[in-house]
Amino acid sequence: MNRSDFSKQIDRLKSQFGKQHYSPERLALMFDEFKSVDVHTFESAISRCIRDRSKPPLAKDINMVISEIRDKLWGETKKQEQEDSKLAISRLQGEAKFYKDAAIDGLVHNIPNIKEFLIDMASKLEGELEGGIGQGKGP
Repeated sequence: MNRSDFSKQIDRLKSQFGKQHYSPERLALMFDEFKSVDVHTFESAISRCIRDRSKPPLAKDINMVISEIRDKLWGETKKQEQEDSKLAISRLQGEAKFYKDAAIDGLVHNIPNIKEFLIDMASKLEGELEGGIGQGKGP
């Protein structure tokens, strides 16, 4: 968050609770503490402070609200990730069943060809064995 975004939100606090509660030194310290906070999270926290508090919120109060917002967002993100994972697993299970069924169907439909191939290979092997493989007459 930049100083301008921070100042806009502090102006909202000053308007609601009075300028006297937010000295320049206090605001400088608060900016140092909150400058790494996402601007939308900070704005939401200030809105909640204005809505829910009757006394001017200090840094610790705002931090508490920010933590609540982050916890809520984390919970929503975790829930969405769980739902996405369940959907992905379901899709993978469907694909696995499709390929398993296709493989089985392929085998079932090709049993006559497989049988013919095996009989042909066995005949060739028998012929080679009768022809003297191992006796120096092989390929």
